[in-house]
Amino acid sequence: PCIFYKDGVILISWVDDCLIFTREKQLADNLITELKQQFTLSEEEDVSAYLGVKMELNQENGKVSMSQPFLTDRIIDLLGDAIKEANVKDTPAVYKEILHKDELGPERKQSWKYRSAIGMLNYLAATTRPDILYAVHQCARFSANPRLSHERAVKRIVRYLKKTRDKGIIMTPDREKGIQCYVDADFAGGFSAETSEDPVSV
Repeated sequence: PCIFYKDGVILISWVDDCLIFTREKQLADNLITELKQQFTLSEEEDVSAYLGVKMELNQENGKVSMSQPFLTDRIIDLLGDAIKEANVKDTPAVYKEILHKDELGPERKQSWKYRSAIGMLNYLAATTRPDILYAVHQCARFSANPRLSHERAVKRIVRYLKKTRDKGIIMTPDREKGIQCYVDADFAGGFSAETSEDPVSV
C-alpha cells in the first residue's frame, strides 16, 4: 500500500519519500514525531517537488500545477547539441503523419540512445504531459529497430518540449465532489490483509 489514512491524516509513500496531508498542522507534527521514534527522517516544508515533479499551489483559487522541467532538460541533454540549437515546434507530431516500420528507409544519423529517450518520454507523458502521449506511443512502437524517420519523430517531440518546458497538468479541486479514486491494482491480493489496528489503505 502507498496511501494511508488515519485520524484525519493522509500519508502517501513511495520508497523512501513521503507526503503528509492534513487540515491541521499539529496532526502532521504528531505523526512525524511518532515516525521519528522508529525511523531517521528529514523534513521539508510545503511541497515544491516530489519524485521529480515540480508542484505549485495558487493560494487564491486552490489550483495545483505540476510540471517536470528538470526531466525535460535531461531529455534535451540526451539528444545533444543538435537538438539544443534546433528551432522549437508548436506541436509534438506532424498532423496526419502515421509512423510505420520503414524497414527500407534510411538508417539513423545520430548516436543518442533511442530507447533511453523513449523511456524518459514515456515517464514524462504518463506523469505530467499527456499532450505528448500519442506521439511518444507512435515512436515507442519502433524501439527495436528505429530508422531515420523515427529518430526525426522523437526529435520533433523534444523540439516541442523545448517550447513548452514549464507546462504540465493543472488541477482545480472541486470541494463539492470530494475525492474520487480509481484503482486498477489489487496489491498482490492483499485487500483483506488490514486489521482494525492498521490504517485503511487504498
